[in-house]
Amino acid sequence: MSPLRPHLYRALGHDGRLKHGRLPVRDRRELEQLLDEQAATLLLASPIPWPEPRLPPAQVTELCFQWGQLLGAGLPLLEALEICRSESATPQLKGILQRLIHDLRHGQTLSQALQLQSRHFDPGLIAGIRAAEHSGDLAAACTSQYRYRRWLEQFRRQLTQNLFGPLFSGLVCLAACAFLLLHTAPQLQQFAHNQGAELPAATRWLLHAVQWLQTPTPWLLLACTLLPGTPLLLRQEAVRQPLHRSLLRLPVLGPLWLHFELARFCRTLGLLYAAGLPLLAGLSVSRDVLRNEHLRAACATAIDKISSGKSLSTAFASPPPSTFTSPFPALFLRLLAVGEQAGRLGESLHTLAEHFTLHTQARMQQLQDLLPPLLTLLLGLVLITTTWSVISPLQQLLVPGGGLR
Repeated sequence: MSPLRPHLYRALGHDGRLKHGRLPVRDRRELEQLLDEQAATLLLASPIPWPEPRLPPAQVTELCFQWGQLLGAGLPLLEALEICRSESATPQLKGILQRLIHDLRHGQTLSQALQLQSRHFDPGLIAGIRAAEHSGDLAAACTSQYRYRRWLEQFRRQLTQNLFGPLFSGLVCLAACAFLLLHTAPQLQQFAHNQGAELPAATRWLLHAVQWLQTPTPWLLLACTLLPGTPLLLRQEAVRQPLHRSLLRLPVLGPLWLHFELARFCRTLGLLYAAGLPLLAGLSVSRDVLRNEHLRAACATAIDKISSGKSLSTAFASPPPSTFTSPFPALFLRLLAVGEQAGRLGESLHTLAEHFTLHTQARMQQLQDLLPPLLTLLLGLVLITTTWSVISPLQQLLVPGGGLR
């Protein structure tokens, strides 16, 4: 079966009005069928030659909210999708929803229709919808997905806000220092040469650094770093896994990343487990939400252990290949064991998700408190060193004996 490709079209409605837009279809015949369902006749069509951009996460979150509200109010699924399509703000979203409506009318379930457009809908959402279709509570599943995605967006927004201000100030200060060095240091060197004086060692080192930056070597190194081969190398699992394992050991940032990943993992697995998805299937989907390759490898090892008959807590306590310890904290393993033994795994996962969310927020606050003074100290040292390296030789050259008069 050929993949879906977005097509631009122009059609004539049965009321005599011209229509235009975009729809994800496999070929022209399927496009004609979709337009016929909208009481329109195809006039012109052309596939978009470039890859279609992904649907923004905020729009997927809004869709989950609308589906939860409309389905919770008792509306049929097709009618809810029609309402969402009519209120769509972009042609891309309107076309995606029209495709979902078409697939549902031809006998597919919502999860199957979403799977056909997996470029826009992630595996966690699709698996949650599939489980809810079996349990019969699709509205609650959509609402839960909305809350989870809303939390994720708020965390990302908070992280961006906390880091943007200090990093922007640091970049401005470093740019000012670079301007001072590149324009003042060569003039200082020429002035000292004309006076027949010898510059201090710190100033000479600074001048050597400026001269090195003016050669092609650092820019060639930067170009080599940005070549396509480097990102491709970083995508290799053999490179990413030890790198990500090392990043988890960093102070402040390592625990922040670990707790954030575990919060996402527990929240996703809890949603799927509560919706009725089998545990192994839920673990496989929840593993895909992890962005740390070391944690993904540990989760894959745990899935293999569970498949061979091990308990959940014992499986997650097993270290991944090429390591000797499990990356999961003791509290995570303990609560999994308690929930598994008491038959309340869903409650344990929810408790773990809340615990790691609170710890992530605490780490974020800690980072927000530490970053400004650390950047201020670092930038102050850079400014003091740069200023002293420029002012000190001038003082020695202009004032006899190096003292002020």
